[in-house]
Amino acid sequence: MGAQFTEKLRQASIFFLVGVFGLTATGCGTTNTNKQSAPAQVRIWRLNQDVDTIRDSVNTFNSQTGGSAVVTYTKKTLPGYELDALKSMAARKGPDIWSIPNDWVDDYQNQIIPLPDNFFYASGATSGPSPAQEVKTLFPAGIANALIRPDGKVYGMPTNVDSLRLYYNPDLFDTALQDFRQSQGDNLSDSVYQPVRQLLSNPPATWNDLVNQAKYLTVRSGNTITRSAIALGTADNIPDAVDTLYLLMLQNGAQIISSDRRDALFHVPQTTPSGGIVKPGENALDFYTSFANPNKSNYSWNPSMPQALDAFAQGKVAMVIAYSDFADQLQVKYPKFHPQVAPVPQITVDNVQQPVNFIKFSIETVTQTADNPAAAFAFMKLYTAQDSADNLASEQKLRSPYLTTLNKDTSNYENEQALTGQTTFKEDHSQFDSVFHDMIVNVSQDNIAVPDAISTGAQQINQLLLNAQQSNSQ
Repeated sequence: MGAQFTEKLRQASIFFLVGVFGLTATGCGTTNTNKQSAPAQVRIWRLNQDVDTIRDSVNTFNSQTGGSAVVTYTKKTLPGYELDALKSMAARKGPDIWSIPNDWVDDYQNQIIPLPDNFFYASGATSGPSPAQEVKTLFPAGIANALIRPDGKVYGMPTNVDSLRLYYNPDLFDTALQDFRQSQGDNLSDSVYQPVRQLLSNPPATWNDLVNQAKYLTVRSGNTITRSAIALGTADNIPDAVDTLYLLMLQNGAQIISSDRRDALFHVPQTTPSGGIVKPGENALDFYTSFANPNKSNYSWNPSMPQALDAFAQGKVAMVIAYSDFADQLQVKYPKFHPQVAPVPQITVDNVQQPVNFIKFSIETVTQTADNPAAAFAFMKLYTAQDSADNLASEQKLRSPYLTTLNKDTSNYENEQALTGQTTFKEDHSQFDSVFHDMIVNVSQDNIAVPDAISTGAQQINQLLLNAQQSNSQ
């Protein structure tokens, strides 16, 4: 068996390049199994990572156990990933371990096996923390809350976390300051210049900072924009538009979905401590779309603008809100362009100290069609442990989801955003996102009033939730 494993490792240097790689590992648990029995299959599908990322875990799995299992790693890309997996599972050809975005879990809960009650027990122990108890101690609240489903079960383990951040071009901030100086001519006093210089010396910490900066960064003639402060307000020519709207809703205090996940709440008015009434969902959508409204002072973007990636690299827009993969895309297409990155703006200065951020993360799950669930969980437990997850996240240029790792350097804005990040429950993730996408389009392009767009969106989300409840009750 050892010779076969060594030969497989030798072959890895050749075959991992094509993205699919078979490794013979031994064992599927903490006790030896009958070596004469058929090998248990553990077929893993993950996005955009070569087999090298879990090679150490395979080696450890091999050395710790004496049974037999075959670990097969398949590197996949996002287009077709979801449908390919469903077809493969229907044919019982794997994956046994399926790595998916966190907002897919609810759609496929019936295809996923929850973590066993003893998943976190110490080796040989007959008792220990439940999965729901343990994830609360291992991960930040935003991740733990998303992992624990309404039934109290946990359907997978995270290996990374990403957060929305602000990309900005400091050269355009400098240019805006120079333009201001020139516009004032000889009449520019230090008392007028210094506040503007201070304003444009850093990326915005709050949305109010951004609005004030936009007055100097945006250059427009009527509806025509020649230089934009920020790519914001539309749905189709900027990255992560819908997630940015979720972020704004959460920052404004909206609850997007009820805690029992049966009703939309982002449209519901709220009472302030002083007795006033606020509509945080409406406020968020109105603010977001104001940047694409020529009649608003925030106007700096519109649907006819180029894709934000291109406009940003070409010096046509000063700021973009996106996830970490935006930097990867820039590096591929515009390798000589090196923007700066900062935390996303918050509502107020106080919120900067207690921020609200928006995150996404990957979850490793064991499928209902797994060849040997015990083997799959045993291996998943190994490679989602803290040290391994830290390495997996680092390979992807993402943050580890583990609290102890994130807390080692809270001065790092990415760590801090992961620690304070939130996400939202989604039923039928594609349709759910489409509803919020359409709300943006309805306001920014179709001139539908914000309250009407919010009301329609809430009705559509409630219908999605109702459909899911009826389906689950059958």
